[in-house]
Amino acid sequence: AAPALGVGANATSLAKVYKAKPEPLRSVFKTRTVLTVLGRNFLTQLVPWVNELQENLAEVADEVGSEYDYDEDDDEQPEVEVPPFAPVLRRCGVGATRDAAVLFLRRIYEILVCSAVEPRLASKLLKDLHASALRKQARCSWQTEFSSVAGILQSASRRVGGMAQTAGRSSCLQYLSEMTINQLIIVYRTMPSVRNARVFGEEEFEGEDALDYFRHHTFWNAARVSVRLVCASLGAGVGSLASVGLVLKVAAASGDGKDGKGGHGGGSGSGRSLKIWLVLARLPTIVGFAIGDICGGKLVDCLIDMTRHD
Repeated sequence: AAPALGVGANATSLAKVYKAKPEPLRSVFKTRTVLTVLGRNFLTQLVPWVNELQENLAEVADEVGSEYDYDEDDDEQPEVEVPPFAPVLRRCGVGATRDAAVLFLRRIYEILVCSAVEPRLASKLLKDLHASALRKQARCSWQTEFSSVAGILQSASRRVGGMAQTAGRSSCLQYLSEMTINQLIIVYRTMPSVRNARVFGEEEFEGEDALDYFRHHTFWNAARVSVRLVCASLGAGVGSLASVGLVLKVAAASGDGKDGKGGHGGGSGSGRSLKIWLVLARLPTIVGFAIGDICGGKLVDCLIDMTRHD
């Protein structure tokens, strides 16, 4: 019998077969996906509403003062201005529709990629970056490179660069879909009938020429998506460095699962432990990717404000 390939073995052969299997279009309408999109957009729009309500409460408290005599029969009780909640629901619906359109377009891009390009490139574009980070860390042995500070830095930079490339490739279709949907919205808002109407969040561009509006938003749409992709990829690369210890725990849990296969109840307990460590090992790249994406968007916002003031 041929020996099984372990964690540290080289599993890549010359006759490696690449298989890229895109998600079906109906996956966009799964209950979990719909609830995730709605919940994320609702919380995003609810936070500003709660902040505005807290500011109104603070203003009323400052006006009343600590020595205010509360009288139940007094008709001039302080009133708190409650922000309207309907705009929150409206913006939540608009954001959820946009996110669903981005996800649907990504599924279309994945199907087109699998049918138009070679399987090797398609598999790289559709790769799960978090699972890939886990496999990359499992194949690398850090202990042999801890001889000096220079070796540590060289190893870290090499692995961050490799993981950043993997994250950039696997997230390219997602950001391309987002840029496409944003560009369609820009084209829609450039139409004369829409430009003459009031568009939420675009008051600062009222009276601007439609062509200037199109150029401005097209440039910053491409810049925002590109910067976010680069920062998110770097964040995933940096986050992959923090998963080294967790990967070792995964390997240990995997070994315990094999050793306890014949025990009573030991295999199931080790299996649960392995699943827990697998989830925890993905967290550094997930958090790093999200932080990089947010920082990239904030950086572009700062650049837009600087150019607008100039």
